[in-house]
Amino acid sequence: MTKSYEQDIQKLNSIVKSITNIKVAFEKFSINDVSNFQNNELVQLCCTQILTNIYQDKKALDENIYNKLVELNKIELGKPRNIASHDYNSLDFSIIYGICKRLVKSIVLAEIYSVLAEIEEVSDD
Repeated sequence: MTKSYEQDIQKLNSIVKSITNIKVAFEKFSINDVSNFQNNELVQLCCTQILTNIYQDKKALDENIYNKLVELNKIELGKPRNIASHDYNSLDFSIIYGICKRLVKSIVLAEIYSVLAEIEEVSDD
């Protein structure tokens, strides 16, 4: 019996959607540097929630799938997520901006798409 990766596929697709939403927010609100980000509370709120969602989705992945996401795992999401959830007023939005910029790099999405393709291939067997 082969393992079902349905939940992992769902979580990975959710992460892709979240990263895409960061890109859209940055484009729509012309966020091209940290000062633009720090001056736009709406984008700050949006991105902070998205980072929390990505963290939760990533945590829910099967350990083997999680370990394949080397580039994504290099990005520290846990500490900002905890601060956002428990002490929002002390968030350093330059850190949130930096995390967002790292997430939207094509290497992160390419890695996720590669893992998705691998899972879907195994699931089809």
